[in-house]
Amino acid sequence: MYLRRTAVIAAVLCTLSGSAGAVVVFDPLNTLEHSFLNGWRASIGAVLTQQLDRVRQMAKRLSAVTSLTKYVAPDAPRWRTRRIDNVLAASDAFMDALDGGDQKGSGIAAVAWS
Repeated sequence: MYLRRTAVIAAVLCTLSGSAGAVVVFDPLNTLEHSFLNGWRASIGAVLTQQLDRVRQMAKRLSAVTSLTKYVAPDAPRWRTRRIDNVLAASDAFMDALDGGDQKGSGIAAVAWS
């Protein structure tokens, strides 16, 4: 009887309070960890942005001096993927299109509209 009365009172109090689900929990270690990780991510993003800017500057300077077509391999090898025996037959045309280009769009058509 005592347990039943306690359960009913607890249910009524939770219903009347309305904010029983809005309990705020503060964990200082978790907050410290996330602030450290956010700072670390920001510093990595800044370094990557600096590297990208440097590569763009180098490419602009190089292309201003000479033609970049001399750096293209005349007969570049096509990438090959290991084929699975007819498991995904439609994906062969798509992979070939990714590897060597597809002017007609038949590779993507074989996968997307089949």
